[in-house]
Amino acid sequence: MQVLFHVDDSARLSGAVRNIENLLDEIPAATVELLVNGPAVQALVSQNDAVAHLAARPVVTVAVCQNSLHRFNVDPAQLPQAMTIVASGVVELARKQEAGFAYIKP
Repeated sequence: MQVLFHVDDSARLSGAVRNIENLLDEIPAATVELLVNGPAVQALVSQNDAVAHLAARPVVTVAVCQNSLHRFNVDPAQLPQAMTIVASGVVELARKQEAGFAYIKP
């Protein structure tokens, strides 16, 4: 199972982390990506412990939109190293959907 969680609203980031943990409790071998773009990139700085813990799991990728980091003045150095910066969140979203990932927007 491949699942993409898309968060572009800061208020939804912690819920998405819980959703991913619940999914992995049921299906530990699932491949999961958390894509964060828009203003939600700002929440990665304040909630980086929970997201970093999630990103440390081998089946989870946390992808962060570089365009959004720039737009919202978030320095990538403030993010945990386990996160992957992608050039465009919209392009990443399209690629994952084309690859067959299920799409969830908490």
